Amino acid sequence: DIVALESFARRSSRWASCRPILPPMQPMKVIAVRGSHILVEYHRNRGQASRRIDDKDLRMTIRLHRNAVFVLERTNVLDQALHVALIPTDFFMSTPVGRATANVAGPYVEAVGELVMPALLSARIMWSAAKTASVAGVHGLQAATATVVASQDPRRKQRTRVHRQSEHGGRNENERFV
Repeated sequence: DIVALESFARRSSRWASCRPILPPMQPMKVIAVRGSHILVEYHRNRGQASRRIDDKDLRMTIRLHRNAVFVLERTNVLDQALHVALIPTDFFMSTPVGRATANVAGPYVEAVGELVMPALLSARIMWSAAKTASVAGVHGLQAATATVVASQDPRRKQRTRVHRQSEHGGRNENERFV
C-alpha cells in the first residue's frame, strides 16, 4: 500500500524551524505491518545543490503508528486484478461510442439495479442466517462431543457410583426395602 501522513501528523516545511526528517507531503510505501505500527519506506533527496547525475535518492525507513497515516493507493493482488479487469471498460467508456452507450443504457442499468436490490438483500440475510446456523451447529456438536467424552471417563463413573451408594446408605438398591 501507498500511504501519506494524516493532516495532524504533518507540518509544512515553511513553518518549521529546521528541515523536517520526514517530508510532510510525500507518499510512502508500506513494507511491514506489526500490531498497531507500520514500517514505511520513503525517498529523501540529498538536496538540489549537492545533487549530481549519478546520485540517487536516499531510501529511508521509519516506523509509524497506523493512526498517523491514511491510504493513498492499495497495491494488493485483488485490487491489481480489479484494475486490470477495468482497463478495457475504461478504454471503451472514453470513446464516443462508449459514452453514447452509457447514456442510452444508464436508465436501464439503474432500473435493473433497483429491481435486483431486494434479491441481493435477501441473499445477504440468507447468508447471515446460514452462517449463524452453522456456527450454532458447530457449538452444539462440540457440546455433545464433550458430554459423550465426559460420560466415558472411568473416574467420573466411579464418583457417580460412590455418590449413589452414599444416597442409599451404602446399601444396594435391592436391599433397601428388605
